[in-house]
Amino acid sequence: MVIDKEIELLKNKLAKKFGAKQIIVFGSRAYGNSDQESDIDLCVVTELKNKRKIDLIREIRQELVDLISSPLDILVYSEKEFNERAGLKNTF
Repeated sequence: MVIDKEIELLKNKLAKKFGAKQIIVFGSRAYGNSDQESDIDLCVVTELKNKRKIDLIREIRQELVDLISSPLDILVYSEKEFNERAGLKNTF
């Protein structure tokens, strides 16, 4: 099962490699009710730099594949998109 230390390792890797401004863990891991079958839900706020989101998500997955065995569910937003969505109710 993934521990907090491994989550911090993921966050540090994303911040360094992709210049992520915010990395938010949400879902069962954030609420503390995950089990061995739970995935890791990540919201990554970063500059897209003219990349398609799907390509950036693929790069992130490739970068993290050796660090963790749990499945990943990754959302990527620019700062502007994130701030717009953060103002909505029921975003996460």
